[in-house]
Amino acid sequence: MLERMRRHAKQEEELAYEGWRTNQCRSIIAENRKLREAKYDKRQELDTQNAVFKEQQMLDSMRDQMSREIDTLKNRDDFMREKDKEAKKLRQTNEA
Repeated sequence: MLERMRRHAKQEEELAYEGWRTNQCRSIIAENRKLREAKYDKRQELDTQNAVFKEQQMLDSMRDQMSREIDTLKNRDDFMREKDKEAKKLRQTNEA
C-alpha cells in the first residue's frame, strides 16, 4: 500500500511536471511568434523607409537633370536670339 502511494505520488509529480513543461513550451512558442511578427513589422517599416528615400533621391536627380536641360535650352535660346540680331543688323547694313 505504501509502495502504491509512493508510485501514485511519483506519477502525479511527473504529470504535474509535464503539464508545467507543456505550458512553458506554449509560452515560448507564443513569445517567439510575437517576436517574429515584431521583426516582420520592423522590416516592413524599414523597407518602406528605404523605398521613400530612394524615390526622393530619384526625384531630386530628375529635378537636377531637368534644371540642367532648362539651362542648356535657355543658353541655346539666348545664343540663337543673339545670332538673329546679328543677322538682322547684317541684312540692314547690306540693304543700306
